[in-house]
Amino acid sequence: MVQKNPGNTLSWLIALFAIQFILFAPNLGKGFITDDFTWLADVVTLDEADFSKALSAGGGFCRPLAGLSFALQYKLWGLSPGAYGYFNFMLHLANILLVYLLLNSFTASRRYALAVAFLFAFNAKGTHHAVGWISGRTSLLCTFFLLLTFLALLQIRKHPIRGAVLTFICYSAALFSKEPAVAAPLFIFLFVLFFKDSKGTKLSNPKSRITGSILPMTLMSLPLLIYLSVRFSAQALNPLTAPGCYTYNLQPTWWLANLGEYFIRAGLLDIYIILGLGLLILLFFTRDFKREGINLSYIILGLTWFLVFLLPVLALPARSDLYTYFPQIGVHMATAVPILYLWDKIKPHLRPKKGLAILFAILILVTASAWFVYLYSKASANAAKAESSHQFTQVLKDTIGPLPQNSHIYIIDRHHNEDYSPSKVVSYGFPALLKLYYPYMEYKGKILKPGATPPQNIPPQDHYYTWHNNTLHPL
Repeated sequence: MVQKNPGNTLSWLIALFAIQFILFAPNLGKGFITDDFTWLADVVTLDEADFSKALSAGGGFCRPLAGLSFALQYKLWGLSPGAYGYFNFMLHLANILLVYLLLNSFTASRRYALAVAFLFAFNAKGTHHAVGWISGRTSLLCTFFLLLTFLALLQIRKHPIRGAVLTFICYSAALFSKEPAVAAPLFIFLFVLFFKDSKGTKLSNPKSRITGSILPMTLMSLPLLIYLSVRFSAQALNPLTAPGCYTYNLQPTWWLANLGEYFIRAGLLDIYIILGLGLLILLFFTRDFKREGINLSYIILGLTWFLVFLLPVLALPARSDLYTYFPQIGVHMATAVPILYLWDKIKPHLRPKKGLAILFAILILVTASAWFVYLYSKASANAAKAESSHQFTQVLKDTIGPLPQNSHIYIIDRHHNEDYSPSKVVSYGFPALLKLYYPYMEYKGKILKPGATPPQNIPPQDHYYTWHNNTLHPL
């Protein structure tokens, strides 16, 4: 279960965490954005953390574990965004480590474990969305507990009771963090049925494979039934009652389009690496390149992971990059195979050719630096949005003054189409913002487009402002 060079592996993991810290730490906790306000308002009652409300928080979803985490942090740190941002970041680091540990637990995937952890850490879409937005915690928590669930299942053979209890606890926590966890039993069934066990061997026949899948499926079915009954009794959203942005479309072309869209979001870096290595072989090593067998079963396993855990959202309109945070692990599993395969073909030819090796090292350094700059710019952009939201909140608090209770506040955003305008960084979270910062006033409000005009006879409870050049002007 241990790498051949554990010290070398540990050094790589430390370096990976250090780079993540450099990438994200300066850009964390700069402010709250859109959904962040909604999540916090859902777990607060009159300026106090409300743990009973937290159990039903999430705007129609059944994600009580996320709600409880927000309520606890509000009780400890109030509306200080830094604590929420760093908590998300630590969850992401834990997920990187768990990805490595899970893949390192299987003989067939051990050599890919470190590569998959790196690809997961440097994803440009789901990772940045999950860490950059405080409300991305739902995906972080779900991923954390699903990975722990899979590790717990591996304990059952040696420690049946402990493994079963941990599986029940961790899978329940994953389900009550976010909906994609419902796909886990299907993946485990397919894994036992078609792929290899932790020792790298297949079960002897289809009957024994089906029998082997009964125990993990049974262990996961009880938490799933509890979750579905709680979700039903709480009248959470489902495909029949959801609003338009969450309505299922069952057309095959829709599914295929979404599948391609999410694959690119999940595997953008992977695709670049494979194309780059393939181009180098084409330019320098075509004559010496020997085509040998490639681990197709592991590629299929990774793609199965990606597809199964994307199923709960595949029929929805392609929206959030958060949808790819956990499924992307499967893409990286699949693409790690050709990446290491191509690298193994290139590496022997570099040793006797020092000039070519130096050129190759420079290319890797330049490419890695460019990707790091790109990722840092994305993290900075998320931070800029959070800072813009925080600045808007401060200007709002300094401008509107002590309005009467039950006032309606309307803000006409003159910068509606700009990336850092209130329309983009606060938008539908504005009523929740007012509830958080004015808990006893029962204010309501809305951010309007530039073309909006107040009525000729403005009711006394309505108050109109314009947002222009970072300033609120009362009308």
